[in-house]
Amino acid sequence: MVTVVHRLSGWKLLAWLAVSGPPALEIDEFPSATDVHTNIVAGFVSDDGRSVMARLPQAEAELETFAAPHFPSGLFGAGKSAGPLLPEFTLVSSEGKRVKASFVGFDSATGLSLLEAEEELMTLSGDSGHTESPAVGQLVHLYAPTPAPQLAGDMGQTDEVGTIYLDMGRAEGRLVEVRRATSGSPTRVTARAPRATPAWTGAVATNESGTPLGIVATSGTHETRIVLVEDVRAAVDR
Repeated sequence: MVTVVHRLSGWKLLAWLAVSGPPALEIDEFPSATDVHTNIVAGFVSDDGRSVMARLPQAEAELETFAAPHFPSGLFGAGKSAGPLLPEFTLVSSEGKRVKASFVGFDSATGLSLLEAEEELMTLSGDSGHTESPAVGQLVHLYAPTPAPQLAGDMGQTDEVGTIYLDMGRAEGRLVEVRRATSGSPTRVTARAPRATPAWTGAVATNESGTPLGIVATSGTHETRIVLVEDVRAAVDR
């Protein structure tokens, strides 16, 4: 798994609100070229080492502006003094390797987004195969970026130069529901985890041995719903 940093530019956020927001929106001033809203979630690296699936908040904003340029020249106060723009998507491996990525598409069946890294994130050896069939009572681990201990507080807490410090946090839980299709294959899996909150939406779930189980599609207080890894891989294929 990797950490996904999604920087949503101010102008793109406005374009999304123009389509999905209220009929009228009043703002004090247009955003500048450097105004961004940042989401940080976990990402599941597919077998090719470059394709990454993630549950992105505000993924709809990428869809509404998919064909638009990165930043319209001269719009919203963009000028020579704005400086270089940071990449919209950055992937960070557990070793600290940073790789730019591009948005490929959104899978409506799972609610997941597909990103493609500019270079290989990791080399996966052997056949990843399929995970064991999930069962009620099975122990699961959830992994998601959380504030680092030295800056305990909310996700947006930064130092004086705007750096956000995060660790890959882990929460334990157990499967409490496994719904199956008539074929016997699981279609919906729910886990109960004492530490789970809505902020854990997008976490990567594994079994006790560390084998990927899936991605948390929705999370509430103490309970999460997981998109299974087979469905994640099917979304990559689509």
